[in-house]
Amino acid sequence: MGYRLRGALNYQDILPSTIITPSLSFRHDVYGFSQNFQEGQMSVSAALSMTYQQKYTTEIAYNNFFGSNEFSTIDDRDFVSLAFKANF
Repeated sequence: MGYRLRGALNYQDILPSTIITPSLSFRHDVYGFSQNFQEGQMSVSAALSMTYQQKYTTEIAYNNFFGSNEFSTIDDRDFVSLAFKANF
């Protein structure tokens, strides 16, 4: 048993023809164990995306894992990601 929370805001036209979207996500595995679910495990993710003319998107995100237990396999797997997308 666990829960996930996500919040995002859209800011349009701060820059011409651009939508800026900051987001924050939180994950908490409260009780139980499975392949991708470990009791006590938590993670937080902060991201910022910029979409230009509804065609090109750039996103940078940071993911942090914490709240370890003795069976945790991902506490040391924090990462930063950078993505570029194009819509045709």
